[in-house]
Amino acid sequence: MAILVRGERKLRGPLRLGAPGPGLFLLPGLVLAVLSLGAVVLDAAYMGRALPGLRVGDVEVGALDEAGIRARLQREIAAPWSLARVTARSGERSWTATNADLGIEPDVAGAASAALAFGRDRTLGARIDAWLDALTGRAAVPFAMRAEGESARLWVSGIAAAVDRPAADGEIRLGARGVEVTEPMAGTLVDRDALFAR
Repeated sequence: MAILVRGERKLRGPLRLGAPGPGLFLLPGLVLAVLSLGAVVLDAAYMGRALPGLRVGDVEVGALDEAGIRARLQREIAAPWSLARVTARSGERSWTATNADLGIEPDVAGAASAALAFGRDRTLGARIDAWLDALTGRAAVPFAMRAEGESARLWVSGIAAAVDRPAADGEIRLGARGVEVTEPMAGTLVDRDALFAR
């Protein structure tokens, strides 16, 4: 049977740290160099394609080229968007049109360009930041809509023509037949700009 004995060593005086060695300064520089090299290599590997993990709106477009981005956005956003209905109501009346009828459509070309430009900033720090965002799923490009032609404005004008009613002031006056009362009437006016903006 073996018996192990453990001894303690006591320090004689305060613990002294030596001067920082070159390793203390080399490590951060080495980490920065590795990140920079990785960003440059990945940037070259994904030239002409979106960064992996990048989203446009809620649609994943990472690693796709421009044609692939456009096709995916057209299929997943633009086509369903064009069929979506817009309804305006005033009292019992309502007017309905599709986004396509109104000429409102997603800017697929602009979104594809923005996706390809994401993370391609001139500064290395901005590129590294974009890559980290993309690889962690936090990178996204907004998806803008645009109105083509005058269809939406004409639709709003048609609604306004049906709804607008001028106000009438009430009046009490003494006339030839006695007291004459004109009832006031509230007017209705469509806020065309607000309706168009919705």
